[in-house]
Amino acid sequence: MIVSKRSYVVSKGANAGKKMAVVVLQDLHGQAEVVLFPDVLEKYGDYLGKDKVVFVKGKVDRKKEKPNIFADELVALEEVSEKLIAKV
Repeated sequence: MIVSKRSYVVSKGANAGKKMAVVVLQDLHGQAEVVLFPDVLEKYGDYLGKDKVVFVKGKVDRKKEKPNIFADELVALEEVSEKLIAKV
């Protein structure tokens, strides 16, 4: 479940001036930060409401003390049965 969201404007590089976001997800075991770069945020930004339940597909970044996830795709709870069950 999404418990918070912070938005940023990229200041350097190819995505300068575009928005990105960091959301905090919480489950029964703890919390994790998920980084959404501009292209992913543009595609899945509607999924980021507070208290929404989402599934995250991405890569774990362990460069910091506390690992976070670089999101590639978000799947809303309502779409799980059609998107994820077919892969099982």
